[in-house]
Amino acid sequence: MVSLGVYKCDNGFKPGYLNHLEEMLRKSCPTSGIKVKPHIESKVNVLKRQWSMVNDMIMGIKHGFSGFGFDSNTNMMTALDSFPDVKEWRRKSFPFYNGCCVIFGNDRATGKDEVAPEYALKEVENID
Repeated sequence: MVSLGVYKCDNGFKPGYLNHLEEMLRKSCPTSGIKVKPHIESKVNVLKRQWSMVNDMIMGIKHGFSGFGFDSNTNMMTALDSFPDVKEWRRKSFPFYNGCCVIFGNDRATGKDEVAPEYALKEVENID
């Protein structure tokens, strides 16, 4: 769905994407009984929350940390031993990280391109 661009937009997903996922699952696993609520919606939220935490660490956003990495061979975070705050991820594999980057990559603000209000005001004043 993401690669086709059918339900993906710049800041998330278009309405109806969960229903489309349910229909796709019904076709591939007709006896599963998986529904949007609670199954699919819950799993998407968990994956997004986990991806956000891992991505923030790798990008140095969470707590201003840097020096984290992701080993794609083991699907695990690296350089965690020196950061006790993230012990939950020390021995935890996250095999869906790269896929989640494609799916959720543009869904949230990171502050990377933020501009202080006083600079934004100066830019607006200089336009005239």
